[in-house]
Amino acid sequence: MKRDREIYDYWVKCDEETNPEEVINQNKCKFKYGIKYQEPADYIIFEGEKLLTTGEVTIT
Repeated sequence: MKRDREIYDYWVKCDEETNPEEVINQNKCKFKYGIKYQEPADYIIFEGEKLLTTGEVTIT
């Protein structure tokens, strides 16, 4: 039986640290986010970027 897990906590980072001038000049927006499903557990961290010209999003 599959059980869906509720998200306990999350965070998103999208600022001048993740988007220096070089990234902005490439028409990209980079971001990081973390998801925690239960306490005490570590965050699962993802990174991604969005091309501002096409709207294409890539998650790694």
